[in-house]
Amino acid sequence: MKAQDCKEFAGLMAALAEVFDDGRPPTKQKIEIYRQALNRYEIEEISKAVKILISERKFASFPKPAEIIDCVSGSKEEAALTAWHQVVDAVRRIGPYQSVSFPGITNMVIEEMGGWPATGEWREDELQWKQKEFERLYQALANRECTVRCLPGIHEIGNRAGGFEDQVGVVQIGGVGVRNTKRLEMATA
Repeated sequence: MKAQDCKEFAGLMAALAEVFDDGRPPTKQKIEIYRQALNRYEIEEISKAVKILISERKFASFPKPAEIIDCVSGSKEEAALTAWHQVVDAVRRIGPYQSVSFPGITNMVIEEMGGWPATGEWREDELQWKQKEFERLYQALANRECTVRCLPGIHEIGNRAGGFEDQVGVVQIGGVGVRNTKRLEMATA
């Protein structure tokens, strides 16, 4: 969220208060706490989330920041399932030889599961168990900052071992920007 969005954000908080706090205006402190909690999101994303909460939420209490975040990015379960589908599709379409990079924490999860080349060794009959492991790890790591920027493929690993610079490049597996959207966009970097 940008500094110039503060007024619009305060208006969104006032709209939530009108519906969920019996019309009592939110305090400046409450607005600031929520602004800090939601600062990493664009004002448009927050606005969509507020509209969803106003039209779909059934509880009378003011929504917590985590509920707004769930509306922006989907629940951890939805995000884990979407990421899983991206991984399986990328394994099938790209394979373990090419280096890849996924959005969010997916790279960390794959690294924890043995790395990108190991995904190419997954058998069809064990995918349901790999999915459970993936989703469990994804949800456990969901609130951490991703520290793995790229997953080296077999070619890059071989090139490094031979003392050569990787010339193949990284395939960017693109994202989930909208709630409940399962979209795979690929572009070679």
